[in-house]
Amino acid sequence: MRISLALCIAINLLGSSLLGQTIFLKPDLERTQIHGKVKLINESTYEVEIVDGEIVKGERKGMHWQYEQDYAEMEFDSNGYMKRYADLRAPGDTIWVLTKSLNRALRIVEEKLDTKDELFPNTQTYYYDDEYRLVKRTDSENGVVNSTSQVKYDTTNQFIIEERKTVTKRGDISIYIRKYSKKTGRLLESLSTYNNDQRDQNKYHYSDDGTYHWIETIKPDGRISQKVFHKFDDTGKKIEIKSYFYRKHIVDEKLERFVYKIDGKGNWVFRINYLGDVPRSINERIIEYFQ
Repeated sequence: MRISLALCIAINLLGSSLLGQTIFLKPDLERTQIHGKVKLINESTYEVEIVDGEIVKGERKGMHWQYEQDYAEMEFDSNGYMKRYADLRAPGDTIWVLTKSLNRALRIVEEKLDTKDELFPNTQTYYYDDEYRLVKRTDSENGVVNSTSQVKYDTTNQFIIEERKTVTKRGDISIYIRKYSKKTGRLLESLSTYNNDQRDQNKYHYSDDGTYHWIETIKPDGRISQKVFHKFDDTGKKIEIKSYFYRKHIVDEKLERFVYKIDGKGNWVFRINYLGDVPRSINERIIEYFQ
């Protein structure tokens, strides 16, 4: 479980769907609105302190798997693709490292996750067709394949439909279906089943100017279980997440806000994370650029 969660964090931090990347390929830096020829990003998370009415860094935070890393390193090649992601308790104290290998067409051919707390590394290997679309992925530990994913595409009309079927060595079958706009490449719908049991369905909506999108999560019985609204500024930085959780006759709300300090390249180097109006944590980045 630790491995799967760690992989999800690394991918989510870069704001990408791997399958989406293989269809509408953009460098990681471009997809995450990071500007310039970035070589390395060191990111740390801190508690918040209030000194003389000002918000300042406090103690370094512990591990927060959902959004934050205590200390992270992200390394990119000169084309803007991430080749290494390391999660650390402190500089030099690695918890896990995700490395990527790319082929000449700049498609990911292998991701390897080496962890401190697990016995064996986890390796994902990717295979492509002549159009450089992902058609197969294998997951293995210590050289033994424990699941295989097959991907097929339907590119009729104005949509691209991806269907990924994963079979584990225990015989469990998962099917993931994603629908993209053929024109924009945006993800529109996603649906999954596990051993023929349907899971939640997600529908994705976007504003015309690109500063706003929201996600509806729908239960198999048709009920909406949550809506999450993401708001961006005109440079692409996320400034607000507003979530609504529907439980029978009760609607729970959560508001998260993000305030940034920017460097000369237009990248954020300091971010205050608010829950409602209360500052909850601070992220700081040290960015090294290619000369």
